[in-house]
Amino acid sequence: MRTPSQVISGLKTGELLSEDEYPFLVLAEQALGEGDADILRILKDELTESQRCVLEITSYRIQGRDPGELIDRALAITSSRDSRDLQLEGRVRMERGLQRFINGDIEGADEDLAWAEARLRSMAKASRDHDLSLLNKASFHLSTEAPLMALQVYGEISVSAGHADETLTLSRLGAARILASIGELFPAIRNAWNATLHARNTGFPELQWQANTLFLGLAADNLSDDAAPMIEQVSDPASRSFAEDGVLPAILPEDLQEIFDETITSESEFDGDERPDLRGLLLSAVALDRIDELPWLEVDVKKIEDPVLVSAMISILDDERAGKWQLRMQELMQSIE
Repeated sequence: MRTPSQVISGLKTGELLSEDEYPFLVLAEQALGEGDADILRILKDELTESQRCVLEITSYRIQGRDPGELIDRALAITSSRDSRDLQLEGRVRMERGLQRFINGDIEGADEDLAWAEARLRSMAKASRDHDLSLLNKASFHLSTEAPLMALQVYGEISVSAGHADETLTLSRLGAARILASIGELFPAIRNAWNATLHARNTGFPELQWQANTLFLGLAADNLSDDAAPMIEQVSDPASRSFAEDGVLPAILPEDLQEIFDETITSESEFDGDERPDLRGLLLSAVALDRIDELPWLEVDVKKIEDPVLVSAMISILDDERAGKWQLRMQELMQSIE
């Protein structure tokens, strides 16, 4: 199935307007995001009053404006007797929940986001709007320091329900991070591996990068030639390969190598003072004895801003190559002071 962006590209080449693949509102929001005024004008003519109102809310979000009044108007339209749209009402309640959270109304946000997800689940399960409501609900729980509640939401996003690959990828990434943070390495690694598989179908390199580097970071210290392949370990939740200590997970070096090979040439930007993704790639390079292939070895060392990554580079390189990294660490420490 094509992405909304690909459908927009088809419309530009003369394809007939149709809702066979996506609703007009989804395509209009895509055209809005891409800044394609001509296609957007055509699509807006096909929208209902309530859909145009939702499109305007999206426009306000892109511009960084407060859509509060628009949300109230959209709720009045979608819930009125003459123009009621049950599914769109769920979408607008989700928008109100997000705005309430932005405005600091945590209780109101919680109520709206839960209401919206329940409505969309009943009216349009696994639709784009339902997927968004689930991910927003999980993000809300993470933002309010309730990670286990977020984990529960991620667990509701099943492959069998037909959720989009983007949603499956993001949910597995979120679940893996939460599980790793509480020391549940087995399910964390399985979720990260599943995220890499779903990410391949999204067409978004950034999602693939996030999934791959998370798996690499979690799996690098747990290699064993006797481990079962990851494809077997994820097919049955009860299936596990243990390290020699009988406690920690065991991952085949070939599985790590596969993801490493897929990742090593993908990233060209290395700035940012918190780069756990680059640390994950480094850990796997050390485990596979492929340090010389790290893509940032040949760039200007000043482009590396993560002190943890710089410290790790100093510890693994020989004295001759570690010198410039030691100087970089001094620069970073001085900037912090």
